[in-house]
Amino acid sequence: MREQIRRQFLILFSGGFLIGIFWYLWGCGQKESGPMFFMDTLLWRMGNYKINYSTYLVFLIRKRLFLWLILSLCAVTLVGTWIVRGFMIWSGFCFGSILTMYLYRYGGKGIIYLLLLLFPQMLFYIPAYAGACCLMLRAHRTLFFEQRSGRVADWNDRHGKRLGKLRWTGLYLTFFLVTITGILMECYVNPIVIQKFIKIL
Repeated sequence: MREQIRRQFLILFSGGFLIGIFWYLWGCGQKESGPMFFMDTLLWRMGNYKINYSTYLVFLIRKRLFLWLILSLCAVTLVGTWIVRGFMIWSGFCFGSILTMYLYRYGGKGIIYLLLLLFPQMLFYIPAYAGACCLMLRAHRTLFFEQRSGRVADWNDRHGKRLGKLRWTGLYLTFFLVTITGILMECYVNPIVIQKFIKIL
């Protein structure tokens, strides 16, 4: 089951990634003249302005943990599995369109710019969100399918389910703490990385 969920997420993310690429290439003429491309000013401001870290941290916590909370709540609803899958498609779509956007305008250097904006927080966000989404789908299946099968569980089954719930809770808290670590990296480390490399670029 675990491998099936992983393959499903890989297919959903890859599909969204390809859609994002084609979506940007199809309308790149209109986007090139619009205000969508903000990377130049963003990198310049982060490289030259002093950052209020406390305000930035509050902003990141509200932004990242709100998404985490929404996904967690959706996992215990009947439509939770479709929302989690939609999130994976949307994540692939955003990454595909943004990567294509940077490559289209900056060529190979666009990958370096993109890595500057994403490092090192994405080293924590990717495994945290991917693992949490897998866990949420498994929890959704247990809540709405396995518990409604009508089978009377013996003591061993109930004991195993208790251990499974404890294990899921531990994994959920682990992914949550990894997300918190990613937020701290994005707030305190990423601006320093940008300030160091912006002088080189």
